Amino acid sequence: MLLDSARKTTTSVAARWQNDVSITPLWRAWVSAFYEQTPYLHERSHRQTCHFLLLAGRWLATYHPEVSEPTEWTEVIAAEYVAYTCNEAKRGDLSPASYNKRAHFLNTPQKLSPGGIDNRLGALRSLFAQVQRRIYTVNDTPSPRLQLTWLPQEAFKTPDDVLAARRPNPKDIHEDSWFKLIWAACTLTKDILSTHSRNPQYPLAYYRAACLIWVTAARRADEIRRLSVGCVRREWAPEMRDEAGNQVEPAEELCYLRVPTNKMRGEFYVPIPSYVADAIEVWESVRPPNQEMVHDRKTHKPTKYLFQYRNDLMGERFLNGSAIPLLCKSAGVSQTDVVGRITSHRARATTATWMHKMGMAPSDIGRLLGHTDPLRSLPWYLREDKHHLGRAYRKANPLERFVAAILDTDAHAKQDPCIFYYLADGPEGRPRMCGNPHFSRCIHQMHCVECEAFINHEQAEAIEKREGALLISVPVPLPPVMVSELNEQDEAGSSTTTIRESHLPPALPSPDFHFNKKVPFRSATTTTPNLLARLASLEIQIAKKRRGKADQRSAALRALLQEQAELQAQVERQKLES
Repeated sequence: MLLDSARKTTTSVAARWQNDVSITPLWRAWVSAFYEQTPYLHERSHRQTCHFLLLAGRWLATYHPEVSEPTEWTEVIAAEYVAYTCNEAKRGDLSPASYNKRAHFLNTPQKLSPGGIDNRLGALRSLFAQVQRRIYTVNDTPSPRLQLTWLPQEAFKTPDDVLAARRPNPKDIHEDSWFKLIWAACTLTKDILSTHSRNPQYPLAYYRAACLIWVTAARRADEIRRLSVGCVRREWAPEMRDEAGNQVEPAEELCYLRVPTNKMRGEFYVPIPSYVADAIEVWESVRPPNQEMVHDRKTHKPTKYLFQYRNDLMGERFLNGSAIPLLCKSAGVSQTDVVGRITSHRARATTATWMHKMGMAPSDIGRLLGHTDPLRSLPWYLREDKHHLGRAYRKANPLERFVAAILDTDAHAKQDPCIFYYLADGPEGRPRMCGNPHFSRCIHQMHCVECEAFINHEQAEAIEKREGALLISVPVPLPPVMVSELNEQDEAGSSTTTIRESHLPPALPSPDFHFNKKVPFRSATTTTPNLLARLASLEIQIAKKRRGKADQRSAALRALLQEQAELQAQVERQKLES
């Protein structure tokens, strides 16, 4: 019965092509033979390939009527067709008169998209690849395998610029909306279902199982429809351990979903949460028994489908037309966002993007999605995380970097100087350090030799050998004051040397931090005039910032205010001591 249905479908499709007078009869016969005699191809994609071959036949009838079969193609004609498809072709220009959108495209011409160009050229690559390896019977006459002096795969190759323009466009759902949909699936009740539909088509357990699989398993709609009874598998083994090495309890067993044969591979298992497995088993317990088994369209075997109710398999539009609108209404989420409608397939891109954000390896994400070549397919699912890229760049930026430092734990206990920042090595390759605890705010980091907190290589090597010395990594951003003032300069403005002269190094907390004896320590008695001068300069800079409408979110303004408060506190201490 199934084969008879397939033959009727094939015959009806080929019969519709026979009425198309815009194509030469011989080319129509070749397309019909290719459609009927090429095995192991998916019906829908195979029919689409033949559609593009018919478009090529209409192009031949218009520009090269002398060519009516693959043996008459030449490399020059192939190059001409590629040029036409990439530069001149418009949507609907080679479609039959019966095409319902033909008038629309003729009134509003649109160039082919990069995907449309690749599909048209890919159809001819597929045809020539098959006729070179198979014998086709055309008009009741066997045609020998095609022998060519040129390479069709190269002649009909999609140009690199077109392939580059056909970039991935992941259509994942926004995280906030996605988490609401997940929660709506987990909390679906009979009252919510009745509010959405007065007379639901299926029981509540049916909806809960289907919705939970959709939000957690990253499965295609066809895979969900074709799940079989008994698709849940629970496992527990004595050797299963948690992160701490303790034996996992039997109640924490792993749950797997057996995914049916799809377009890329045979049956395989993917992990699912235990509550999803529970929902599936609840539906299995109330699923009407004694239903007739249905032939699976992939395996051609009688199958006892999970989502089969009153002998009817879940409809192809159930998820997009019923389940997803139910979840959107329950979660208060619009079914249309900036990308478009929330459809069943967008859950796969959303799950893949989230798993990648959580640190799952691309190879494992590909296995979860059921892909055979994750490196090629994942870009079409994974949205680029610009924040992750920005964080990685910030760590690698030489002006906003992580600086190695020594933490002396014994000195910290004694409240002595305990953090020493590594500077660039000296000419002999020996280490040098800075002992200023305010090193991250200092703009003199490249002139540390002249600073009172500078530690030469002999002292640095002694610090490295201390007991209790630990090597740590400290984030040191570019000082915001320096960034702000450099941005405000023009080509005729002051140089960075003037900026450094107007900003003294951060004051040391005590003489204990005075390591460079070649430079005098800035004591309280000698720094009072400098402090007052610096305060006056800070007040001018702060006023200038505020005139520029800078608020407290400005890093440069916050740094200036912090430095002003510290200097004012030092001036007050000096007044009290005097």
